[in-house]
Amino acid sequence: MSIHRRKLDQRESVYWLCVKMAEDGVCHKVVDNVDDCVKAVDDLLQEPVVAVDCEGINLGKKGPLTLLQVAKLDGFVYLFNVFVEPKVFTKGRLKSFLENRDIVKVFHGCSGDSAALKCQFDVMLINVFDVQMALFIIEKSEGRQLPYARKLMDVCSRYTDVTSLEGKEDVTAKLYKSNAAYWATKEFTPEMIDYACADVRTLIPEVYEKLKSILDDKDLWRGFRERVDYELNFRWNEAVKSNSDEFMSVVRKVLRQFESKYASDIAFADISDEDDIQALRLVRITEIDGFPVLVRRLKIEFLKNELKTIEEEMTSQGDSFIAT
Repeated sequence: MSIHRRKLDQRESVYWLCVKMAEDGVCHKVVDNVDDCVKAVDDLLQEPVVAVDCEGINLGKKGPLTLLQVAKLDGFVYLFNVFVEPKVFTKGRLKSFLENRDIVKVFHGCSGDSAALKCQFDVMLINVFDVQMALFIIEKSEGRQLPYARKLMDVCSRYTDVTSLEGKEDVTAKLYKSNAAYWATKEFTPEMIDYACADVRTLIPEVYEKLKSILDDKDLWRGFRERVDYELNFRWNEAVKSNSDEFMSVVRKVLRQFESKYASDIAFADISDEDDIQALRLVRITEIDGFPVLVRRLKIEFLKNELKTIEEEMTSQGDSFIAT
C-alpha cells in the first residue's frame, strides 16, 4: 500500500472515530502540558489547512489569552489551555506552528487574536484566511459601501447547513454570569468544550472553500490580502494607521444622500438598505446636528428602536441577558 493511500486510510479512520465519539461529545483533546503540545503540533504540521480561534478575558493587546483552539479538516479539535501552561508557545512549539508559512490558518475575525498573540507571546500569525474579511471584501465588490463584520452564525447560515451555533449566546450568558473570567480555568466543562470546538469546526472545510472560490472567481485576492494584513496589525502596531477617518467619511457620504433618496416623512422601519442602516448606526449622536433634519430624525428613531430591542431582550432573557 502506498504512503499516500495509508495516510488517506488513517484520516478516514480518524474521521469515523470522531463521528462515533461525537455521539457522546465533541472529538477533541485538551492540551495542558508541553509534552502533549509537542505531539499535537507534530500532528497539526501534517495539515494543509486548519481553523484557529482564541478565548480569554477581554481578549486583545492586554486582555489575557487563556485558550487557543485548532481544528483539523477531519473535525478533530485541539484545545490548548494556555492558562495552565503558557509554555505551549515556546517549548511546546505552538509559536512555530502558527508562524508556519505553508499551513493556512482560517480565522473568523483575527484582529483581537493577533494582538493578544503578538503582545503576550511574540507570535506573528502568518498565512491567515479570515472568513469575516473575505465576506467583507466580497460584499464591497458587489457594491456595498459599508459592509460590516458578520457574526459567525450569519456566515455559516449563508454558506453551510450548520445550525450547531444556535443558542451560543445562551451558553455565553450562562458562563459569563457564573464567572466573567470563565476561560481562565484549569478544567473546562462540557458546555465550554462544545462552545470552543464549534467556533473552529464550522470554519473548515465548507466555509473556507466556498469563500476561497468566490475570491478566485472575482479576482479579489489582492484586496483581501491587504485587508487581512491590516487586521493582523492595526490593534497592536502603532505604525499601522487606523482607517477610521476614511471609514467615517464614507458614513457621512451615505447619510448626505438621504434627502435625494428618501421622502421627508419616511420612517426608520421602512428603510431596508443595509448601508443606510449601518450609516445611521455608526454616525455619532454628537455629529447629527451637522446633517439635514431627515437624518437627525432617523438617527433618533434608530436609537429608540435599539433601546426597545434591548428592553425586550432584557424582559425575555432575564438574568441571562448580557449587554453587547
